Amino acid sequence: MWDIIVWNEENAIDFVPSSWANENKTLYKYPQCTETKMRQLIYECKNITENFSWFKATLKKGNIQKLEIAKKLCEKGKFSSNIDTSSDSDIETDREDSIKRKTFFTDNFPIVKRKQMSAIQDYRNIQRLEEPSNNFSNRKTRHTDMGDTSRHESDDTDKESEQIHLSSASTLTMSSDSATSFSTHFMNIVLKNQAAMNYDLKVIKTLLESFKNISEYKHVNVEEESIFLNKLPCSTINDLEEIELEIAGDKNKFDELVAVLYLTGREQVQKTVYAILKKLLMNQVAVKFSGQGRKSKMPFNELTVNKAVICATRKRHKNATDTEIKKTVGLYLAQAKARMNLHRTNDEL
Repeated sequence: MWDIIVWNEENAIDFVPSSWANENKTLYKYPQCTETKMRQLIYECKNITENFSWFKATLKKGNIQKLEIAKKLCEKGKFSSNIDTSSDSDIETDREDSIKRKTFFTDNFPIVKRKQMSAIQDYRNIQRLEEPSNNFSNRKTRHTDMGDTSRHESDDTDKESEQIHLSSASTLTMSSDSATSFSTHFMNIVLKNQAAMNYDLKVIKTLLESFKNISEYKHVNVEEESIFLNKLPCSTINDLEEIELEIAGDKNKFDELVAVLYLTGREQVQKTVYAILKKLLMNQVAVKFSGQGRKSKMPFNELTVNKAVICATRKRHKNATDTEIKKTVGLYLAQAKARMNLHRTNDEL
């Protein structure tokens, strides 16, 4: 047996097996399968026990014994809202005559144009892919055009329906509120994509600025660089003192050292500082310094090379603070002895 129902969510009339209803006939099952498979289940009046969702619906006429009667009652529901009081004999009318009649809809069954329904159906498909399923998920929409239709247009529609194996008897209509909801959600999707594009543009801009800085710092004197920077990393205190003397009185050489240290940068501030100090000092020199000169060590923060480390780091990370950089420098220097012991152990192995 079949029931004629109206899906509450979309104000759509349809016919389904009576076994798909719950005990109170306020909820009906909707199978999660292809359209063709769903039509087969409906026509064969088969119950479903898995892969379905529950939808709210209003029963218009129930326990119809014959499939053809259910089809014709559903067809009649496109023109009138009084099918619940119709007898089986009232629906034995010629289909072509009923199509040519002027359509009648109450406020609960507004007309939905083909283009509008197609857009709503596209949105429903997008929504299924992007949103998790709820207790009452959106039902897949099937439709036929309503209104004053000529015999020729009706015949073409019938042929098309037969080719795709769909019955023209089951018709869904969508309220204007659903169309408004579609427009709102569509705009939300557009705004979400626009925000993603803005983020991508911001990342690209950051990369371009980095490339620009790299290109600027690469314009250095190759001959001077080979003489001045060939002491890096400093393996003795004397090497470090010579570099201190070079950059303390010559801004060009200071900028040259900053450029070389900048090119060793990484994605994070701490990793950048570590890479710069590794490029600048060997462990046997770093172990003789501390950030503030504590524990009878020399203060690294008083050296000009420390200023070069800060400049190179802030060129790489514009939001890095002096406090953050100095703290990382002190941590690297404090770990120098542990790194030396680790290398010595590895050499012995």
